[in-house]
Amino acid sequence: MIGAFLLGLALAADQPILANVPGGARAEWRRSGAPELLVLPRPGEGWGKLAARVTPAAANAAELQAANEALARPLTGVRLRVPWDLLRPDLRVACARALFPLDRRVEAGWEHEVLAPWGGDGESWWELAEWFCGAGSRYPELRQTNPALGLYPARGSPARRPPGRARPRHRP
Repeated sequence: MIGAFLLGLALAADQPILANVPGGARAEWRRSGAPELLVLPRPGEGWGKLAARVTPAAANAAELQAANEALARPLTGVRLRVPWDLLRPDLRVACARALFPLDRRVEAGWEHEVLAPWGGDGESWWELAEWFCGAGSRYPELRQTNPALGLYPARGSPARRPPGRARPRHRP
């Protein structure tokens, strides 16, 4: 009985975080992964048109298809994954706002509240730098901007983004 309960807790701990995004899409964040947008293709929409709608260019069609188990074509009624790095900047902002509703604009720029939704350690500095600064390699700048936070920021900790370090056009 206790074993089944513990197994259930372990399985629940790895459940993705889902949030509705304006316009009918959903944002999904899985443990140890980057957020993704889940979109429904429009009738008659192929990979090129879908890529033109949700990424910066139709030329991203092959990458979008690869992110979706290389389906031959988008299927009506089946949500498709759009990886964070492929998303148009405005959709990236919409995902961030949906998944991180406690984040806010502050006088010094932007502040992310560490969620640690799966218990244990919160979001890593590398993840935060990828999502909000454009490259994981910028994590030292985040750490310098937040000297009071340790190597693993605790749940509820406010992590400020370094001034001027947002991804281009990503200033939620």
